[in-house]
Parts: sequence; C-alpha cells; structure tokens
Amino acid sequence: GIGIEADKIEQMFEAFMQSDTSSTRVYGGSGLGLAICRQICEAMSGDIRVESSIDVGSRFIVEIPLIVEPKICDSTAKIINNNKYSHCWVVGQNNSLNPAVYNMLQHYSLTYSAFNSPTDLPQQLADNVDIIVLTEPNQLQSCRDYLQAINNIKSTKVCFLSIDLLGQESSFVYNNQNEIQLNGPFKLSHLSWALELLDDPLVNLELTHSCESGFPPSLALQFTDKHVLIVEDNINNQAVLSQLLAQVGCEVHCAENGQAALDYLAEHKTDLILMDIQMPVMDGITATEKIRSGREIFSQTPIIAVTANAIHGDKKRFIQAGMNDYLAKPINRDSLYELLQRYLNSTNTVKHSKLGKLQYTLDQLNGL
Repeated sequence: GIGIEADKIEQMFEAFMQSDTSSTRVYGGSGLGLAICRQICEAMSGDIRVESSIDVGSRFIVEIPLIVEPKICDSTAKIINNNKYSHCWVVGQNNSLNPAVYNMLQHYSLTYSAFNSPTDLPQQLADNVDIIVLTEPNQLQSCRDYLQAINNIKSTKVCFLSIDLLGQESSFVYNNQNEIQLNGPFKLSHLSWALELLDDPLVNLELTHSCESGFPPSLALQFTDKHVLIVEDNINNQAVLSQLLAQVGCEVHCAENGQAALDYLAEHKTDLILMDIQMPVMDGITATEKIRSGREIFSQTPIIAVTANAIHGDKKRFIQAGMNDYLAKPINRDSLYELLQRYLNSTNTVKHSKLGKLQYTLDQLNGL
C-alpha cells in the first residue's frame, strides 16, 4: 500500500478513522475494518499490530492462540440417511483444499481414500464407494470420463462433486442427478447441501431448482432487457453486484467513478443506477447532483446509493443530493432484489406472500 504516517498508526484502529478522509480518495473503506479486526483479535485473546512506512507499504501482524484441530460443532450437520456410511474417493492434490475436505467428510461419518489424479483410480470400484470428490478443476473432464465408464458397469450410479474455488458461476451448478459443481469459497454447509441433493434429489427438489437458477422459483424475479449501471471503483464489489444482477436477467455495465458514469449515461440507455459514494476523480454525491441538474433523458433515472456509510444516518444527505434510496454494504441479495422490484418493472407479475418468503427462509436455514 501507500503506507501510514507514524502519528496516525494507532488512530487507524479506532472506528471510522481514516488516513485520507476526502470523498474522492483513491483508497476507499468505511474506517471500520481495522477496528473490527482488533475487537475480534482481543475477543480471541490475541492482538493485531502494524508496521508501516510512507511510500513503502504496511505489514499487519495478527497473533491468536489456537488449539490444534478444533472440534466442529456436531449440531451443524444434518444426517445424510443413505450416504452416512458410504466410502468417498478424493481426487486431486490441492494442498489447501484437500485437508479441509477430509475434515468435512469425517464430520459426516464418511470414510475416504485419496488419489493424486484420475489416472491413479483403480479399474474396479468397491460396492461401498458412492461419492467421488474432485479438488482440481483442470482434471474435471478426465474424472468425468472415468466416472462414465464406472457408471456403465455399476448398477448404482456414483455421485460426483467437483470443487472449483475460483468458479464464476453461482455456488451450486446442478449438472444432472449425479453431478454437482461447487464454485467459489468452500464451506461446510456447501458439502451438507450437496450431499443432501445427491442423497435424495426428489425430496430436495426446490433446492435443486435454486441451484440451477441461483434463486428459488417461488421467489423468482426477471428483469429482462433492464439496463443497470454500477458506479463503483472496487472491482470486487463490481463482481458481486454484477453476478447478482445477471442472475435476474439484468444487462449490466460498470463505471469506475462518477465522471465515467456521466460519459456512459450520455450514450447508453439506463434504467437504474447503483452509485457508490466515495470514489476517485468524482464521488457519488457530485455525480448524482450533476445527473439531476441537467435536462438529459437520463436525469430522472432512479439512483440507489451503495455504501457502508448508510449506517451513519447519511440517508438524508443522499436524498438531498437526488438519490432515491440506498443499499448498505456488505451487499445483501434480498435487499438488492427488493430495490429492483421497487424501481424496475419485473416481468414476473406473481405477487409473493410474506408467508411464502418466510417459508423459503426457514427452509434455507434448516439446510445450513
């Protein structure tokens, strides 16, 4: 990074304190991250400190006392009826992912054998082998070919779970009744859901459909042909918002600051603007005021502030600048979709009852 001045280092751990407080600063943030990190470290009887030099960079050191192999709470696991006593093959040499997978399988009373690659798998399959987990995406097709040959011989088909930590799709891709691809950060709950799907796809039909569409049919939304402009300088936030919007049919474009947004709006049809507040070159407040002050066709486009500063009670300031609403960071999918329903005309005319939404939420909590 750019480094921190020596007299400001200790202040950086206080809530809402920042080295650069201007609204057009290049490096964003709410000033809460380090304060929360310190609270977490202290709660775990640990500590966090920083070594920093201007124009050189900063090094943050965290020290936390941990026990070896902490026990996972058994209450988080649901009983997998048919697969509880199955044997699993883990294929791949991912040094960081494999140990986590082994621990999770043991958590579900699943025994396992480890293989470096599909070429190391035996030609014959034991009767108790029902699950194959692949931890290296580049071996996916080879493992599929092997699995197809196995399934032609074995009367009971083998379930196949492939894990891609850098996958760009939704968390679950339900390819068929016997194959699920797990994308993105891998959690214990992901394995639980996958095993339940493979254990009894018919019982978990609603979850199956949600894996395919990214959102359950009972609450499905479609905003086909709606164009949303994301004005955000953080590429991670751009990626999260873009994926959530794409899942409900929106056409998405990203601009890295307010000036880039104005240039885009002058030439492109836009139905909704998601506007960050603190950005370099031109901040969100200034950009909104310029949009509202003109007579261009886009001057009345709905604008939603997307910022962690909403917790400060800044909504009044956003509204005065001409914004219609705000969405707090970190982004909550349901909150985003509610705003889309409010400011865009969904092609889905079915009204969903609060009872239906509550039932879906309970179903998801039961599956975690």
